[in-house]
Amino acid sequence: MSLEIDVFGSKSMSSGNSNVMITSEPLMGGSNYLAWASSVELWCKGQGVQDHLIKQSSEGDEKAIALWAKIDAQLCSILWRSIDSKLMPLFRLFQTCHLVWAKARTLYTNDISRFYDVISRMTNLKKQELDMSTYLGQVQAVMEEFETLMPVSASVSKQQEQRQKMFLVLTLAGLPHDLDSVRDQILASPTVPTVDELFSRLLRLAAAPSHPVISSQILDSSVLASQIVDVWASQAMENRRGDGRFGRSRPKCSYCHKLGQTREMCYSLNGRPPKNAYVAQSETTV
Repeated sequence: MSLEIDVFGSKSMSSGNSNVMITSEPLMGGSNYLAWASSVELWCKGQGVQDHLIKQSSEGDEKAIALWAKIDAQLCSILWRSIDSKLMPLFRLFQTCHLVWAKARTLYTNDISRFYDVISRMTNLKKQELDMSTYLGQVQAVMEEFETLMPVSASVSKQQEQRQKMFLVLTLAGLPHDLDSVRDQILASPTVPTVDELFSRLLRLAAAPSHPVISSQILDSSVLASQIVDVWASQAMENRRGDGRFGRSRPKCSYCHKLGQTREMCYSLNGRPPKNAYVAQSETTV
């Protein structure tokens, strides 16, 4: 015998509920938790069993409690089938609808990285080339995710905690790309720092001495310029010797055919070395 739930919300005992599906798309994680949760809630309301999501057990005599537990177990089996098989090790130990529902909410609504994603999408919402219906649909989706992650609370301490989380995420979202590693470490950490702790860490990073990064292209150009200057200096010495006691003839470039140059130091072939190359050469020869 198994539970059959019809669209009118009545519950009866019959065979064959193995084909019942709550959602068309299984829970894949934080990326589709909101859509999955909405589908589960709507399905349970339509079947009149939404109380199984929020209550551990039923009140009444032993017979009523036993019937509740039996129905809940079969509902939990259906709920399991709405979860991707890769995630099932996280849920298999929980054998009531309430525990499965609470576990999913804990896993995917307190995730700081998911909240960062929602805030990033919120601050970058633009209509651009979208039609109005698609644009407003995106706005609505972000609003619903935000409400799930930051529900309205009457608790003052809870409101303060939510404000801290909001400004923490806004601070991370505004960091430049050279601090991506810092942002990724914080988002992946199981312990979320306070805003003050984040400020302190960022200030320490800003105060650390920075060393300029020299690209390989600049290094290659500097090496080439240094080599040209070396050849130029060597050739100048040879030229002076040719005019003096050694009596050697002046060289002639086979590329531009100018006297006093070679292919190695030819400006037409190799380009002129940058000015700082002469400075570097003079400093190294001192």
